[in-house]
Amino acid sequence: MYQIYSLVGIIVLLWSITIWASIPEEQEDKRY
Repeated sequence: MYQIYSLVGIIVLLWSITIWASIPEEQEDKRY
């Protein structure tokens, strides 16, 4: 069970990082 939770945690972290990194790019596109 612990391994499953650790894998899910890593996936969620990577997913949130990709979204957080894509937000500023979208805002910059709207400015131009």
